Amino acid sequence: MAAINTGVNAECIEDDTMDLVTFLPPEETVVIDSRTGETFQTCRIKVLVDKRPKGYLPLPMRYRALWLELSYFIVMYANMWRLWKEEEKKAKRRSRKEDIAILRQNTGTILAQHKISRLLTVLELLSSSYDAVISGQERVHTLDEWKIRNSRDWFNITCQQVTPKDANFLQVDPIRPENRAIFANNGPCFLFPPNDLAKWFDGKVDGLQEAFQKTLKAEALKALKRQDRYFQTQYHQHARLPERWHEGQQPRPYFWSIKHWQWVANGNNLWLRPIDFLFYVLNEKPLYTVFEQFTQDLDALLNIVTEDPDREDVYNIANQLWFGEMTWREFVDTLMSIHLRLKNAVSTTSEIKDPTNVFDTFEARLVLEGYVRRQELNPGRAWDLNDDVLWAALGRVTVKKYKSAWSWVISEVSIGKNVAQVLKEVGPWRKLDKRNAERKQRHLAPIHDADVDPDADTDADTDADADADADADEENEAGGSLEAAVPVAQTSDRAYQSMDEENMEIDHEDDPQDSGQQPALNSNAGRVLKDAQGSAVQETWRIINEPVLTPEQSIAVQQFSEYRNGFSLVNYAATLKAHYSAEHTASINDYIAAIEALGPSPGNNLEVLFHRFIHRVIAIEARKAAERRQEDLL
Repeated sequence: MAAINTGVNAECIEDDTMDLVTFLPPEETVVIDSRTGETFQTCRIKVLVDKRPKGYLPLPMRYRALWLELSYFIVMYANMWRLWKEEEKKAKRRSRKEDIAILRQNTGTILAQHKISRLLTVLELLSSSYDAVISGQERVHTLDEWKIRNSRDWFNITCQQVTPKDANFLQVDPIRPENRAIFANNGPCFLFPPNDLAKWFDGKVDGLQEAFQKTLKAEALKALKRQDRYFQTQYHQHARLPERWHEGQQPRPYFWSIKHWQWVANGNNLWLRPIDFLFYVLNEKPLYTVFEQFTQDLDALLNIVTEDPDREDVYNIANQLWFGEMTWREFVDTLMSIHLRLKNAVSTTSEIKDPTNVFDTFEARLVLEGYVRRQELNPGRAWDLNDDVLWAALGRVTVKKYKSAWSWVISEVSIGKNVAQVLKEVGPWRKLDKRNAERKQRHLAPIHDADVDPDADTDADTDADADADADADEENEAGGSLEAAVPVAQTSDRAYQSMDEENMEIDHEDDPQDSGQQPALNSNAGRVLKDAQGSAVQETWRIINEPVLTPEQSIAVQQFSEYRNGFSLVNYAATLKAHYSAEHTASINDYIAAIEALGPSPGNNLEVLFHRFIHRVIAIEARKAAERRQEDLL
């Protein structure tokens, strides 16, 4: 026991920040344990700053009553302190005014002690530094210490000053049922929080003012004349408060955002997947519109997984990411290598890309949204479609043959269209653009729907030649490679390298059925498996040997890679079920049960099971496609 500052003998000072932070009653909720995958009950406390929602404070379920007890003592002593201040103003005789001033000072000192205890508890909870080895049996040491000190009146003594006879109390868990009687409060009923929160939680204790006037005031003045230990040990005239003694002062605690809470509650681990956490908060709707929303999550992450972080430098690279001056992979590389340095952390994310649209990626969206945000800084300025910062960033995430498509994207964004929606539309637009280029070569009228082909008997060779011509036209438009002006950022993360290789090797939005060519193997999916799993999975992928992956098959590949990189089996199963339709549930259940049966050392058997599973996915999708064709015929 050594957390609470035992040298606080100064009266609290009421200012504008003292009640700036408000904690609402704890909410009971169910979350997933990141280590076991099992669910358990816990609490979260909604936090308001200046009466506006700010975030959440996590609280183990077993500490709910003790948190409320501490909260009640703060409310009750704040009420008593203000009542003594009012009495002091009304007192006429000098001697009585001095006596009341002593009682006010003592009460204000105890209030400061309780507030410091709550601040230290909040900091311990937000940093996840409390003992949580077993969910449901956590130990929040600051709250334990507050309970022991409060019940034994030990706020003004150190651990060394505790008598040998009482020393055993210091290690006792005050929450355990068999120990509660030892630390029970003795005294007036106002030392016990009412079960009905409505009677005190809003900041005013029902009935306290009446009791103060009837009995409490007279009893306190009478006890003051006896000069007891209470009188001698609370307030010291020359004592000073710490620079930071309540939550309203700067720096304020790093409260968890709602997205932070949701990500952790889903069974994720910040020490293992910090980058997926940041991907989640930037990608999950509603999207952030204010930079401070992002920095709140960064602050909370740094507070948990690092010691003494360089926040100014982290804010700097985050600002560059926010305004599209730095790409996502550059931000990740800098954050991981310089600021986080977590031994077992991975930089992969849960992003699921559209295999038919190479433009619609998280990284591209951030670059374009940064372009929009820079424009919003000067709303009266005309949009610059040749913005150097934008094209430099795009040059680090794409290749030359897509320049005309990116020009179209930028023009659409510049007239106020939503970035995410434009990125979804650019795939079909490019397909239509290339087909019209072919029709122009054949002196045919342009078409306006990429899914309709008025010339179904198009010769395959002619289509292939037209595709090549269209690509050549785009290279001429681009005037060379986009990355010629700005070198592609180097990265040690193979998962990010594959994104560049993907764009260079295959144009995924081209429909192989349009040209009549033999479709090419989806090289990116195979490469992700190669990088993540090694030769055994390469062999698995060779056996599968699907030409172009359907979205369902791509999901299987990506999630298998995530599982082999440390994703828990429970989360793996939940993710598969979340992304697949109900027809796949039985296959998923069989697959997961078979993995469980392998035990902790599956060897190459895991690849065999994956091989069987993905073929069941293929079979189910083939059956569904056949059913749709039958319906069309009918």
